[in-house]
Amino acid sequence: MFSVLLKAKLDVESKIEGLQRNYISLLRQPVLPIEFKSQNNLDAAVSIINTKIQTLEEIEEEYEKIYSLHQKLLLEIPEAKNDAESLEKLVDDLFSDSNIEIPEELQKSQEFIKSEIKVENLKEEEEENYQNHEEEQINSDKENSNIVELSDLNTSNESFFSPDVQMKPIPSTTRFNEVIRILGCNPSPMTLQGTNSYLIGKGIKRLLIDSSDPKKPDYIKALETILKEENALISNIISTHWHNDHLGSIVDVKKKELVTDDCKFWKFPRSDATEDYGELKFQELTDRQEFDIDGVKIKALHTPGHTTDHVVLFNEKTKALFSGDCILGEGTAIFEDLHDYMKSLELLSKLNISVIYPGHGDIIDSSPTKKIQFYINHRNEREKQILDAIITSSKPLTDMDIVAIAYVTTPKHLWPAAAVNVNQHLIKLKKEGKIIDVLKDHETYWQIIELNKL
Repeated sequence: MFSVLLKAKLDVESKIEGLQRNYISLLRQPVLPIEFKSQNNLDAAVSIINTKIQTLEEIEEEYEKIYSLHQKLLLEIPEAKNDAESLEKLVDDLFSDSNIEIPEELQKSQEFIKSEIKVENLKEEEEENYQNHEEEQINSDKENSNIVELSDLNTSNESFFSPDVQMKPIPSTTRFNEVIRILGCNPSPMTLQGTNSYLIGKGIKRLLIDSSDPKKPDYIKALETILKEENALISNIISTHWHNDHLGSIVDVKKKELVTDDCKFWKFPRSDATEDYGELKFQELTDRQEFDIDGVKIKALHTPGHTTDHVVLFNEKTKALFSGDCILGEGTAIFEDLHDYMKSLELLSKLNISVIYPGHGDIIDSSPTKKIQFYINHRNEREKQILDAIITSSKPLTDMDIVAIAYVTTPKHLWPAAAVNVNQHLIKLKKEGKIIDVLKDHETYWQIIELNKL
């Protein structure tokens, strides 16, 4: 049974990795083939876009099923391993007490089981080491610049999580005093175990921070159950940013009559696009706007970087931070603009935060400020490597030239992924006036300001 479960786990993990690759590959493709950009073939363009959307939805649906199976296997394997160890000891004792030599076929079977148990024990040790990895690095005096972390291997700024990394399972609902977390029931390669939404307050009227993707009945049911238990309704909903996994369920929440008649929907305006959310009409959220929900006070802080409209919510009394996608409970956050993201991290590092309630992953209640500072230090160290590479080079460099220098110990097949984050650093350095970019032969080269010729 133990060996069967291990094989099933490997098969599931292989499928998860394949779904992740397909999902990210689709996201990285242009919305339309280049030939459509100069044509007015609207019907064909709409057909292509709809096909891609449908494919993404199918991958997400399959991922949700596979993810549930994987979580089930993770719970069953330790018990099966204990049973296998007990059986192996029982057989040893039985033949030892009887002074009978163990048959060759049984010996081979036992050796196989022992090897499987040994491998699984090693994986458990690696898992424990991984769980302690971030805390160890936070407390480390100096970061090893040759180590490539998950944050350096984001592709198109998407975080990858190996299925071998067993994230702490998050229940559908969790109570933290005046905060109740409701899991979005939308696991995917992008949302980890799902989007976290938070119900704030203790009275009849509550504030909801974020929701989930649209058409997630399990999420709506969980939220409805909690509100009935609390004898409460939602009077304000704040979306930390425009991504669909954070505001897509609001219409469903409204239709289920889980909100007050005068419920307001809040979101900070985007600066990079015109917004249209159909029947959902948002009130314009402003930086440092305060909310008082039955005595629980919370302040919105504009923290661009992940998106232009991103906000976090901060309770100045309890020092609790609701971080949206600026900080995650697992791995590192993704960003559209590193320059803005670093400024946002600097802002958060000064808040003396006691606990972080992230948009994805479990809460961060152990040294949250140190973790933010670790992110800042890590990015600064990586930026120094990139800038040093450009300064010491005798000629301008492309993104991949810089990757080859800064990621020299990284396997080459990971270099394209690393190049995405390198490019974000280069854009930031350009904004700060430290480097310039020059286009030559359809390729972008980077150089220090003083060098003005290729």
